[in-house]
Amino acid sequence: MADLNATREETPQRSDYGGEQITRTAAAINSGLPKTGTQQNSPWFYKYKQSRWFWHRDREAWYIDLGYLTLMPGVGGMSNDRSSFKAATMETAAKGWTVIDWDDQRLPVQFHNYCKGYNLTRGGKTHVSIFHSPDVLDDENEWQRDDDAYFAFLDALVSCGIVQPRTERMCRKAINRAKSAVERLKQDLTANPGHRQIEGRFMVATKRLAKMLGHDAEIAALDADEVIKDTRQDGQLVADSAQTSAKEYPCVCGQSFTTPQGLGSHKRFCKEVPHE
Repeated sequence: MADLNATREETPQRSDYGGEQITRTAAAINSGLPKTGTQQNSPWFYKYKQSRWFWHRDREAWYIDLGYLTLMPGVGGMSNDRSSFKAATMETAAKGWTVIDWDDQRLPVQFHNYCKGYNLTRGGKTHVSIFHSPDVLDDENEWQRDDDAYFAFLDALVSCGIVQPRTERMCRKAINRAKSAVERLKQDLTANPGHRQIEGRFMVATKRLAKMLGHDAEIAALDADEVIKDTRQDGQLVADSAQTSAKEYPCVCGQSFTTPQGLGSHKRFCKEVPHE
């Protein structure tokens, strides 16, 4: 298990995995990061549940969904001197989580000590992953994450044996959530035809679900026909919605409105419409 009393004061000019080059000198960074854009926090471990996976739309791949075990006294059963760390991890394990040690020997060496501490000008430290690096301009900091390195880390968790490969059952939980999201948006679109924001979210959710199912042959074999059918129906729903939104409701005065409600409101004040 990692040494919880380690100072971890190393503040390199770049994180081990890159990120954006900082815009202050290394000496300024070593004197402490500015207050704006940073906050003091405790070191932490990554943790995971074997059933928690997520689909990354842009990378079109499944990844384990990580959580955090914060090493803060009073949080998660942690005592002031951190002597209860083993008990805290046992409490975490009882809730279905597995803690990933900083120094787990199964991890590729470049991922060891993945939690890094930076000094702050006002005292204390802020702790971030090695995939983040500070970008300081004047007296303001902005964290930059190297996404390629982070997702390589998630892949490594599986390839080195810390996280077991996903199963059909695990993916189905995420797929069912995606299906529910599509169904909710479909209902919203039916109730609000022509709403462009809902249309956009609906089509993104539909395409995302189709790609999730198409990524796994064993799952696609069960759902492919249903998804193709649903996707065609969903596309028609959006087309019908667009057609509804394009319909005009003219007034005798020559003005047109996109909804009957708008026309009705106009008629109450229109001088060309007879009023009793």
